[in-house]
Amino acid sequence: MKRHLAIRVILFTMIFSITFLGIINIHGRIKENSLEKEKNLDKDYVEKLAFQINSTSFNSIINTLESLEKQKILQSHIESGNRDRINDLIYSLSAIHHDSIIYIMDLEGNVIASTPYNDEGDTFLGKNYSFRPYFQNALTHDRVIYPAVGVTSGERGIYFSKSLSLDSRLQGVIVIKYNPLILEDMLSNDRSLLISFITNHGVVFLSNEKNILMKTDHKLTDSEIVEISKNKQFPLDKLFPLGEWNENEKVIIDDTLYNSFYLNIDDVGWRVLSLKQADAYSIHREDTSFFIQIIALILFLFFILILLEMRIGKVRKAERKAKKFQFIIDQSPISILITDVEGNIDYANKNFFKTTGYSREETVGMNCSALRSDYHDREYYSSIRNTIEEGGIWSGELYNKRKDDSLFWEDVKIYPLMERKGEMNQFISIKEDITEKKAFMTQLEKDASIDEMTSAYNRKNGLRQGQNLFIQAQKTHTPLTVSYIDINNLKIVNDKQGHDAGDKLITTVSSILKSTIRGSDILTRLGGDEFLIIYRDMSREASEKVWERIQEKFAQKSTPEVPISVSYGSVEYDRARHDYLDDLIKEADEKMYANKREFKMNFCNETTSTA
Repeated sequence: MKRHLAIRVILFTMIFSITFLGIINIHGRIKENSLEKEKNLDKDYVEKLAFQINSTSFNSIINTLESLEKQKILQSHIESGNRDRINDLIYSLSAIHHDSIIYIMDLEGNVIASTPYNDEGDTFLGKNYSFRPYFQNALTHDRVIYPAVGVTSGERGIYFSKSLSLDSRLQGVIVIKYNPLILEDMLSNDRSLLISFITNHGVVFLSNEKNILMKTDHKLTDSEIVEISKNKQFPLDKLFPLGEWNENEKVIIDDTLYNSFYLNIDDVGWRVLSLKQADAYSIHREDTSFFIQIIALILFLFFILILLEMRIGKVRKAERKAKKFQFIIDQSPISILITDVEGNIDYANKNFFKTTGYSREETVGMNCSALRSDYHDREYYSSIRNTIEEGGIWSGELYNKRKDDSLFWEDVKIYPLMERKGEMNQFISIKEDITEKKAFMTQLEKDASIDEMTSAYNRKNGLRQGQNLFIQAQKTHTPLTVSYIDINNLKIVNDKQGHDAGDKLITTVSSILKSTIRGSDILTRLGGDEFLIIYRDMSREASEKVWERIQEKFAQKSTPEVPISVSYGSVEYDRARHDYLDDLIKEADEKMYANKREFKMNFCNETTSTA
């Protein structure tokens, strides 16, 4: 079908071309255009050039700077000094404007983030440009566009700058240095006109004639010379006055008479000047023989045929690649979603249907909010929305809901899809079901932190938790009490009743301790028959009342076969004596052992008297 269409296009082209060539030969050579028409053509060309600059070059950068008003993340990172995140963001911007250099200055004019300005990777970090007008004016104006020669790089550039503020507080200035070589490429397309860019300071900054660069369209005054020298915008030895002219008037430059035409570039505040020699001849074309024209037409059509065949081959190859890519995405073990800016799903792969239980028909057009569970609060979802709407990439975990209302964990990354103009039109989400992995990690954390027999904290994790409470007590000057506990006669129970009875004694003591203290207190099994209680925000006197309740429960659970008896020592944190948590534990341990010795003496006396 495509081949038949190509043949029809070729036949139509042949008929049209032969008819057109016949008309050319009937009418002879093309009549010379009038000077007025030629002047209009020049004007159309300059207007097209100005429109191209506004729409494709400068306008893109201006839109980027305007959108930075919403870049609260970038501004907050400047306020907090998060240099790594700032660099990530400006490197992302430099990917959009690949021929530009982007850097950020603080309120003192010091560069705090910069993309490279040469192939060696050199940046402007640490430089101070507080004296440059594009920095000074950006602090008091909406945005500034200023041509300049770089102090560090020595290269000409067009500087677009804008202040960055957070909650009406200035944070700094962001600068995008645009490479003028791109504009010079535009100017080099046509040499029939002398075209120059006149800045809002009257300086010819770009031209398709190199000898006119850095000249002015008026004679420099003393104040202008002082201003240019102060701002270091242009070397004085490269600035020469050209003389004044008015739009659509004949002017003489270097003894040559020119017709002139001005056009303003509104977004930039510059002007495009076109000049053409007043005695230049009009464009014309000589007649060629009909035979030569037919041969040229045949060669042209043959070339078109080859191009069409190549194009069709490329289209088919691209279609095969697209189908292969589609197959890879559809068979991916992770879920992939594409949504519009409102969160409505435009595309989902097979793994999404498998994970959530929704069908393809149910999914397309469905809003992502249908997957939300009640686990996360509204602020959490707002942070996701704010990040991606500001052009950032959000990465994190979501506890989502399947079609059958069962819940599952997903590791999610959401990327904004940007158009060339910088507009956001879609989001892509890459999601992985991590429910089993998360349950496994939770169990690992529990196994690593909990004593298996008693369900109290193990020694390592309990001391780490206690250290956190100790540091908090130091900072807030709140009370903290440590009790060291040792079970009496555990060895005797093990020897007489067996180790099962000894284990039961340990778990009974642990259960009573855990059920009596508060949830904010820390119970740790140090090992064997030793426990540690760290009472948060509690004096030693208050902890004694807790200990009285513990003793009452011991008495209730105690039996003649397995009596419950413990020795303990309690110490309250004293800033003058305890520099570390270990100091508290050591002192509590010593008190516990003093009680232990007293218990053993009494136990021995009772045993002797009984005997």
